[in-house]
Amino acid sequence: SSKSIANAKTSLNLSAFFNGVDQLSTDIAKMPKAIYRKNDRVREKLNTHPANYLIATASNDFMTAFDFWRVIVSLMILKGNAFVKINRNTTTGEEEFFDILDNEKVDVKKSKNKLVYTYKGSEDIDSSDILHFKFFTLNGLVGVSLLSFAASNLGVQLDAHEYGGEMYSKR
Repeated sequence: SSKSIANAKTSLNLSAFFNGVDQLSTDIAKMPKAIYRKNDRVREKLNTHPANYLIATASNDFMTAFDFWRVIVSLMILKGNAFVKINRNTTTGEEEFFDILDNEKVDVKKSKNKLVYTYKGSEDIDSSDILHFKFFTLNGLVGVSLLSFAASNLGVQLDAHEYGGEMYSKR
């Protein structure tokens, strides 16, 4: 039986797993993104929509859209969810920037047929101000990480990796 427990950090020590996460997140991040309006069967690209700039060019002052999407996909794979707070202009209500929230500090609950997001135990964020990306879900509310499905297999691989490193260092 494995003595290592695979988690988001330890699993990235396995080059195959790291490369898989890196490839998926990079490939999805470099795909073009845009806001569209669908009228009947016609899709119209909305280049002037404020959120279009945020998803396609720069999500905030700290990262490009490419970096933003890499983080989102990596979080989905490693943690099961990615939570993004939509920060709006207080006067116009237009989207100004996106903040990626710490997964460990977000609580999702269903209340009166609506999702309620609580951040850091006290800040309630309306579901219309959250982008919630789920990797895979068993209940429709929150995502389940790939690690939860692959943890025992990755733990065995981590043990083998560590054992091999010890064997080679003794020579």
